[in-house]
Amino acid sequence: MNWETIIMSFVTTLIVAPVSALITFWGYWRKAKAELQREYESRFSQRKWDTYVTFASLVFRLVTKRTDTDVRVNQLVELAEGTFPNIWLVASEEIIEAFVEMSSSSDIADKERIAMKILQAMRKDLGGKPVALSEKDLLAVVKGRGQAGGVVDE
Repeated sequence: MNWETIIMSFVTTLIVAPVSALITFWGYWRKAKAELQREYESRFSQRKWDTYVTFASLVFRLVTKRTDTDVRVNQLVELAEGTFPNIWLVASEEIIEAFVEMSSSSDIADKERIAMKILQAMRKDLGGKPVALSEKDLLAVVKGRGQAGGVVDE
């Protein structure tokens, strides 16, 4: 072997090894970043689902109770405001605006209608198909189910 061959082999090795390591690291980094993003999206979706289910359960329980309407709606607003920190973190802008609208409304029927509007927006936000019923019709369905089904107070 002559010196030129040895030097060329050495230089080639010095170039190929770091470039191979860099390409391998870059590929691993992209894969790890994609997995981390999927994990984040999965956790975020689960948090959103849990928050929305909690709110939907509150609405259903309060709307279907056989107590004074003013008491039910005021309880709904208080409980909804208790879930607002989670809503603020995970909800769409449409839902947050509806929460603000519900908090500022003083009309009981309007608050119930807005609660149904929030539920429809939550369904849409979770990827569900839009409900063809108006907020008023949806509220009538929920109230009718509660009266027929006999909700147990907790």
